Amino acid sequence: MHTLPAANPLRGAATRMGKKFKRFYLSPFYQIADALKAVSVDSLETINPFILAPWKRRIQTIIDETATELEQKCTAVCIAVSSSARNGVVGIGGAIEIQTSFKADETTTTFSSTLGLQNEHNAYSGELTAMATALSRLPMLRYREIVLLTRNKSSVLTIRKPRQQSGQEQVCRFYKITRKLRLEGNMLKVEWLLLCKGDNLLKRRQRPDKA
Repeated sequence: MHTLPAANPLRGAATRMGKKFKRFYLSPFYQIADALKAVSVDSLETINPFILAPWKRRIQTIIDETATELEQKCTAVCIAVSSSARNGVVGIGGAIEIQTSFKADETTTTFSSTLGLQNEHNAYSGELTAMATALSRLPMLRYREIVLLTRNKSSVLTIRKPRQQSGQEQVCRFYKITRKLRLEGNMLKVEWLLLCKGDNLLKRRQRPDKA
């Protein structure tokens, strides 16, 4: 009907029907585009179908109660991370404990930073960022056992099996750093701690992730 000449009476009826349809029967994609028309395209996250090839080696993860037992054992390098969302701001923090030798005491360093506003980030993306940031802060290590502790189970599951979901940029960053650690003979495990289980390293951080 839109191909009819402008003088045809049916052309006017089609135009009126089209305006009414666009006003009251908007498609879901049109509603999303209309709601995000003021948002810069550069600030939107691109989610790819996959980020790791099926044959790529995954990170060893532990999401049961045995993580608490393993955490209590002597580990050469122990990392604890967390994130929080308060007052509209998302912050990350962590602690890194390294034992230089069997006889020497552990050296602990902490870090914390503000990730951004809560309308752009959440605790889940903050946890992935904290995990990648903690690994990037490690000194040169060779043939060490590294254990990364977190209380965010969803982030551990994402590291175990990355899917088509948010946070792919930080997951890629995490695996890129992990590959460098493996080249030096290091072993990395990511463990999820139950909320009811107390871990000394997380308490020692003195909540550096407070926004």
